[in-house]
Amino acid sequence: MLVLSVHDESLYAKRSLRAGAKGYLMKREATGKVIEALRKILQGQFYISEAVAQTVTAKFVECSSPATCSPTEQLSNRELAVFEMLGRGIGTRRIAQTLNVNIKTVQVYCSRIKEKLNLGNWTDLLREAVCHYEAQNPNNRP
Repeated sequence: MLVLSVHDESLYAKRSLRAGAKGYLMKREATGKVIEALRKILQGQFYISEAVAQTVTAKFVECSSPATCSPTEQLSNRELAVFEMLGRGIGTRRIAQTLNVNIKTVQVYCSRIKEKLNLGNWTDLLREAVCHYEAQNPNNRP
């Protein structure tokens, strides 16, 4: 499976590969890159951009323990989804509806996120979530 996405490859490529994809490519890439990626995947190889390959290699060398990794990399896929929705200003009830889970489940995710990111309270969590969202989406700032 080749993932074509508008989402930032620096954050989502690794997660997609862990989930079973064989390649990750930004939609803005030229058609030639898509064909090249598909050919590599059909040959049984993985495909990621050169930028992601450099980042993954650097993190592999530097990130020998969870303490030295980016804090958001410690989050599970579901925790990251909740974190990003909070950053977009979506409330916990709406998050629960969107993810088709109980609001208590969302609150548990929020507690885990606060713990993993070493945040003291709800306000800190929201501030971090908004900062993360703005960093990932610089063109969407008001």
